[in-house]
Amino acid sequence: MSVHLCLFLSLALVGCETLSDSARRGAQRGAERATERTAEQAADAAVRQAADAASGAVRGTGGAGLDCATLLPDAEVARVCRVRGVQGDAVAEGPDECSRGYLNADGDVGLVLTVHATRSAVEAQTMVQIEGAAATGGTSRTLADLGDGGVARTLAAPTGGPLGYAEHAVAFSAGASMASLKATQIHEARPALCTLDQMESLARTVAAGLR
Repeated sequence: MSVHLCLFLSLALVGCETLSDSARRGAQRGAERATERTAEQAADAAVRQAADAASGAVRGTGGAGLDCATLLPDAEVARVCRVRGVQGDAVAEGPDECSRGYLNADGDVGLVLTVHATRSAVEAQTMVQIEGAAATGGTSRTLADLGDGGVARTLAAPTGGPLGYAEHAVAFSAGASMASLKATQIHEARPALCTLDQMESLARTVAAGLR
């Protein structure tokens, strides 16, 4: 075999090896990029899953809708208001609203929690302002540090109403959610289930659950 032919074959082999190495490196880079994309997609999915879980927790549910019993357990009402035998009963449950009544052992004096999921924080704050305005003829105070802002009010009975009747209420917004607690004192001898100060404490528990 001539020297030229041997040299040609040698160069050809070297060229083939070079192309093969290049192909291997290209395949390796492609595999690395695919792995990186898969890792990024997995990370994005994990973030979305965590966000969904957080959303469910904020609503006091597993993501199925608002759950007043989770946001304000019966035992918490009994502890804060110092009332035994508190029993809660769901009035309404759904993705956009929940309402729960809390009764004493006699079942005739209660507290009602209502939570609304509105379309925006502005709408939730407007609902709180409307609730505060309902105290015309009563007393009210602003609770700037409750959620994103709240109000506590007492509305006495109109002239000619039952002796000692009064409605106590605490309302606040937290993001796009608006919550209110209301208790009625139907007679001087039968006070409301919770005082206004106790209701404010309960409202802070609800606010923590809506965060």
